[in-house]
Amino acid sequence: MGSKGIPLTLGMASRPSLMALIDGTVQPEGIDLTCVCDFPEPSTIVRHDRILSGELDGGECSTSYFVEAKLKGAPLLGLPVYPNRSFRHRSIYCRDGAGIKTAKDLKGKRVGLHVYAASTMMWVRGILRDEYGVSPQDIKWYTLMDRGAEGAKKSGVSIELIPSAGKGFDFNEFIAQMIERGELDAGVGPVNIVRPGISRLFSNFAQVEREYYLRTGIYPIIHTMVINERVVRDTPWVPQALLDAFRKAATYTPQYAAAAKGNLEQGDKEIWEQDRPILGGDDPYAWVLGPKERKAFEAFLDYLVLDRLITDKPSVDSLFVVT
Repeated sequence: MGSKGIPLTLGMASRPSLMALIDGTVQPEGIDLTCVCDFPEPSTIVRHDRILSGELDGGECSTSYFVEAKLKGAPLLGLPVYPNRSFRHRSIYCRDGAGIKTAKDLKGKRVGLHVYAASTMMWVRGILRDEYGVSPQDIKWYTLMDRGAEGAKKSGVSIELIPSAGKGFDFNEFIAQMIERGELDAGVGPVNIVRPGISRLFSNFAQVEREYYLRTGIYPIIHTMVINERVVRDTPWVPQALLDAFRKAATYTPQYAAAAKGNLEQGDKEIWEQDRPILGGDDPYAWVLGPKERKAFEAFLDYLVLDRLITDKPSVDSLFVVT
């Protein structure tokens, strides 16, 4: 709980960059903040749905879901806080023996993913298109949830829904097992599924991602913190107070990351162990909307249009309440 003030409830994952807010070490001025972190599986999707429905006042949302929902009229505005960022060349996994040695070898292959319109998938398809000349139409996609796939299907993309194992199962493990059984040639996902018989497309992903970052300046944004427009309308000072608190909480990240050790969320492990060497002196926890963040958003919005999740590209500034 935060200091006494107006009540506000946000949904988020228990990340080192957010823990000082979650446990009350940092308290936003004038706000009695409740952070909800415990959601039933699939927790990320449940959290998104509760934010989009207005059940929560805001929180950590998949950037693709946020943009799509906002353009469809959802009363949401972003804060320049990105709890989940990571490079995505590392997120393509291939079955050994499927004949996939380069990105172009994915053409004609069966590739599985958990949600077609999830931000990680948008980044991977965008990177394949921009960097390697592989379009979504070149691949046979198999998805556990075809949410956000309607426009892509109309544009000629092959997307088949995989019958799921029911509620509460592990999306990533489900895809990995299909690859192992030979039902898929490859998979895309935010969790490392390397094991005997499954390898990353880019075995030297750190080098590839480093070169990508040096050349493009793009550090993919996966999740964005959002707030309901009702809060902004009724208490216009709250977004800045929240942003100040998020920025202060981020300064405590190292000590929470050290305490969590092996229990970090996958995205946080990537930031802490793999992304920081690639970024050099750039701070992955700088909650700003600077030139590099804008460049990442511009690229991502282009991908949303090309993937037919949205029809018109909004301005970056129209998505945010404060910068």
